Amino acid sequence: MRLEHTKVLQADMAKIGADLLAWRKDPAALHVHEPKALKTEADRRAHEALAAAIARAYPGDPIISEEDAAHSLERPDRYWLIDPIDGTASWLHGFDGFVTQAALIERETPVIGLVCAPALDLFYAGAEGEGAFLNGERLPPLAVRDGLIAIDNTPEPHGFTAALSAHMPLTGYVESGSLGLKCCRVADGAADIFAKNVVIRDWDLAPAAVLLSELGGRLTGLDGAPFPFSGSWEKPDGFVAARTGAALETCLAAIAALGD
Repeated sequence: MRLEHTKVLQADMAKIGADLLAWRKDPAALHVHEPKALKTEADRRAHEALAAAIARAYPGDPIISEEDAAHSLERPDRYWLIDPIDGTASWLHGFDGFVTQAALIERETPVIGLVCAPALDLFYAGAEGEGAFLNGERLPPLAVRDGLIAIDNTPEPHGFTAALSAHMPLTGYVESGSLGLKCCRVADGAADIFAKNVVIRDWDLAPAAVLLSELGGRLTGLDGAPFPFSGSWEKPDGFVAARTGAALETCLAAIAALGD
């Protein structure tokens, strides 16, 4: 069983999450190496710790990280894709919405997804064919429900989300941090729709893609095509994470309305 084999790795990731909370009190960890890209000493430390943990648990597997200096377009058939801190701004400024996350990808398909949100005491885990779990409890399949809740990273809808809301019958809105965490909140049913029209990178979405797939959610481009974990690591046109096919269709119709 894939998830059973990740137990030690999950424990290591929880330890990294605890370290991230502690490093907020460490001036050295708070140091920003690259202001434009917002790279901190904590990003470097988390990268080293997460890469080492995966190497112990899965010796020989290639590891590709957001923190790598360069990213080749030639992808292995099997590799780990990691984002040591997704939501560095949230971590740096004392907010809860950051995660450390990892995905195992085989033949362009994420098959294991692990996401630790230490400030919220949330740990998501999923594996192809084995379901998805939150803090060890199996998450139920996502189902159609009354209402439509959007999620984004500000107290009120703004930008693309606000524009879409004019064409969607929203009944609620949730504020959350990192891209990966917001997708997880769609997977756990806290929200129905998360859509962005910005550049997205594969390591932002790969772990949550496993959860959504296992629970019946959707992850697509803004055109409704399945989000590809192939080609360029950067996808310039954005994406949609949707709780159900019905929620996705509502969002895609709103996107089309914006273009009319």
